[in-house]
Amino acid sequence: MNLSIGLRTIKTVIGVALAVSIAQFLGMNNYASAGMLAILSIQSTKKQSLVTARNRFIGSIFMMALCYLLFEGIAFQPLLIGCVLLIYIPLAVYWNVTDSIVPSSVVALHLYSYGYINLSVVLN
Repeated sequence: MNLSIGLRTIKTVIGVALAVSIAQFLGMNNYASAGMLAILSIQSTKKQSLVTARNRFIGSIFMMALCYLLFEGIAFQPLLIGCVLLIYIPLAVYWNVTDSIVPSSVVALHLYSYGYINLSVVLN
């Protein structure tokens, strides 16, 4: 049995530890999610990682706006989570930011779990 640890594994380990540490230090409620998002974000090259990070940032901003409009505008109901995704996923495909779908869905579910959306929740 030949076990080896590659560079991407090392980058992922360091990225997850840093993400969780920083989020926890900043007092964020969902600091474990920072680690999950780091795992999803580490790519083979720096360029790919930066493009992925940019796409996910743009996608998350749009997702937060969409959630605010639907959740605060209508109600925090499970059916609306489906509506949010039904609107968001085709737009993410159209805007060529499909790598933002999973992390933005996590953002939507976090916002839903709070039961309200304000600046403090968005910054967290």
